Amino acid sequence: MLLLWIIIFCVSLFILIKAADYFTESAEKIGYMLKISPFIVGVTIISIGTSLPELATSIIAIIQNQTEIVVANAIGSNIANILLIVGLTALISGRLVVKRSLIDIDLPLLATATALIVIILWDKQVLFGEGIICILGYIVYAAYTIKEGREEKTKLEGIVPGEDIPATREKRHQSRKKRQDHTFKLIFILIFSSIFI
Repeated sequence: MLLLWIIIFCVSLFILIKAADYFTESAEKIGYMLKISPFIVGVTIISIGTSLPELATSIIAIIQNQTEIVVANAIGSNIANILLIVGLTALISGRLVVKRSLIDIDLPLLATATALIVIILWDKQVLFGEGIICILGYIVYAAYTIKEGREEKTKLEGIVPGEDIPATREKRHQSRKKRQDHTFKLIFILIFSSIFI
């Protein structure tokens, strides 16, 4: 019986790693094709996708009436992401470069989110209304990040020489159509791999 569970664990781990690989690759390509910065792709698509295992585990824990696992899972995962993941990638790459906006905006928001969860958990329970506050907080953060990314993209965009020439417009139209077809394929891979995650 133990051998069976070891095999199941290894197979599950392999599927998770491969699915995460496809998920990350497709999200990165979608971001590149839609001209979205890698940071925004990470904050939105990849952050949600990589949180799916925690979400699935938490839902199963609730069904089994093991609610302590939910909070411990979320907090433990964030600590691992901040300290273990950042630490290991810094060791492997030698140096991680971050934008000024990460220090000025995202770190204070991280501190605020941490303070909020401490306040919420102070009475050793998370109520329905507090859950709504948490979700709204994430939506506000994601919306703000996307808005900032669009403004940055608008500043960087310029007029492409020859864009008013009909032949150039036709070529750009065909290229756009091909890009859209490829984007739909990537979205399908993204959704499919997220199910396996």
